[in-house]
Amino acid sequence: MNLLVTPLFMNRSGERKSLIFGRIPKHFGKDIIKTLGRRQIMNNFMTSRKTLVTGAAGFIGRNLMKALKDSSILSFTGIDILIDSKHDLRDLHNIEDIFKETGPYDTIIHLAALTSVQLSMTDPARVILENIYMMVNLLEAARKYKTRRIIFASSGSVTGNYGNVGLKSEAMPTEPMSPYSASKVACEQLGCSYAKSFNMNFIALRLGNVHGPYSEKKNNLISNLIRNTLGGDTTTIYGMDVERDYIYVEDVINVIVKFIQGTPALGIFDIYNVGTGVRHKTREVIDHINDIIKSPMKLSLVERREGDLTSVRLSPVKLNTIFDGLKITQFEEGLVKTAEWFKNREIDDEVDKVKEQQTPPSMMYNERLLFKEPEEPSCDCPDRKDGFHQPGCKTTNI
Repeated sequence: MNLLVTPLFMNRSGERKSLIFGRIPKHFGKDIIKTLGRRQIMNNFMTSRKTLVTGAAGFIGRNLMKALKDSSILSFTGIDILIDSKHDLRDLHNIEDIFKETGPYDTIIHLAALTSVQLSMTDPARVILENIYMMVNLLEAARKYKTRRIIFASSGSVTGNYGNVGLKSEAMPTEPMSPYSASKVACEQLGCSYAKSFNMNFIALRLGNVHGPYSEKKNNLISNLIRNTLGGDTTTIYGMDVERDYIYVEDVINVIVKFIQGTPALGIFDIYNVGTGVRHKTREVIDHINDIIKSPMKLSLVERREGDLTSVRLSPVKLNTIFDGLKITQFEEGLVKTAEWFKNREIDDEVDKVKEQQTPPSMMYNERLLFKEPEEPSCDCPDRKDGFHQPGCKTTNI
């Protein structure tokens, strides 16, 4: 018997209704369940749900794409401007073309962003505009094409130095200390408004400091220390007593996959910390990596930078409440895995070739997004600036 099991069913009014993961509709007869088996039905169900991943060539994106590729029950598409200029999320028409060609999508995982705090301190408008434009365009496409859920990679930095002495919960007020963090807060609020106005599910994951494989281009403490120590270069340290909640990338991916698979009783809009609840000082990180690599370290100690927080420690209680028994990699174990990957890393030929050909160092802000100077305007908007159409233009993206 050949049966196609789909996650969407028509009710009497003709509306499409989604299955709740883990349950089988009553109108599946016992003979069908007996023939296919519950596991096969759910596998077919998950295969038919399509997921779009933005920033697929970035650090977290590459790890997620690998995890989805290794899974036999998830249908997914990854996009990144470094692979194809048609994946530029600043242009709503590009996103709509993607939805028309490969959609519709049940879930969007939005990882693409300008993530440099220091870039946001020197060029705040660019970071804010890029991150918000991409978010608005994705939300518009999701609204138009009836995407059920958006999972957004936010940041644990959005609460700033509020509650510095203890765990930061999702209920704390936001207090962004950099334009980058402010852009994440803005994206969360935009997602909240769209979720409540247009009946979407929007989940903001406030990530701790993520480390692991494919972070060779990241400008963060762990990546810089390992890469520079292995290469015999000097690492600049911005404050020895800065504290961060470090989480291994595989643990972040596991959380994202669990949300893709579906969780009962989720609200329309929700926020979850994705951290360990443990903070480590910079001097601890240096000592651990020194013990692992066993090579001389060259360090240059300077003052903490503007926009950098003194301490981040994220409460994992809310996430652990919905995902019982969530596995978290021990800090030292994650550092060992990260260091081993750097020692033996295999170049991602496709991504690195694109970077080499299309990404001059002066123009690359991180491994996900490349800001390109605008070509000839495609409209006659007199106020077009920095590659963006202005409000009121017929081809505006906003």
